[in-house]
Amino acid sequence: MANSKKVKVLLYSDGSQPSLSAAVYTAALVKSLPNLKVTVVQVQENGEDSLREEYRQIENKDNKPVSPIADWLKRIINESDTADKSIYDEIIDKTNGIFFEKGLNVNHEVLYSDTTISDTVDVILDYATNKSFEFIIIGTRRLTTLKRLIFGCLALSVLNKSPIPVLLIN
Repeated sequence: MANSKKVKVLLYSDGSQPSLSAAVYTAALVKSLPNLKVTVVQVQENGEDSLREEYRQIENKDNKPVSPIADWLKRIINESDTADKSIYDEIIDKTNGIFFEKGLNVNHEVLYSDTTISDTVDVILDYATNKSFEFIIIGTRRLTTLKRLIFGCLALSVLNKSPIPVLLIN
């Protein structure tokens, strides 16, 4: 091979069928083009911040200030982290399985965001830009025009906002 420079590719994965299809496509692509270095990125909600906000909204019956680090809040955060962790571990396992079947290894990164599409897009693109990725691959759902207008579409938002080339997989 004359040019052995690695091309950094970011693959977004959320465990959905479109993201698993994108992983299958990416694995086949890497098998054909071994100079691709894939990093699978997941975006998780900032759970601790969300729980603190929910806590602030709970009415204190005695109107006394209550510490947000009470034992029950710690327990809720830990239980939530365990449930979220198992969901994200399952996503990683499924994605790894796709690459493992092809005899390939990939890197994994977890990014944190709030629940809005715009913040998730910003987090993905900031990471991709700061880490000098040259290509982004993301699966897309087949939404109707009306649903896309109402709910938005992460993949199309990444495509429209990205300074980096984006490949959408249906």
